[in-house]
Amino acid sequence: MFATLFIVALVVSVLFGLIVSTEKVLQDREDYVVIDERMIDHRSRL
Repeated sequence: MFATLFIVALVVSVLFGLIVSTEKVLQDREDYVVIDERMIDHRSRL
C-alpha cells in the first residue's frame, strides 16, 4: 500500500515538474519573441 502511494506521488510530482518547466520555456520564448519584434521594429525605423 505504501509503495503504491509512493509511486503515485512520484508520478504526480514528475508530471507537475514537466508541466512547470514547459510553462517556463514557453514564457521565456514569448519574452524572446517580444524582444525580437522590438529589434525588427527598431531596424525598420533605421
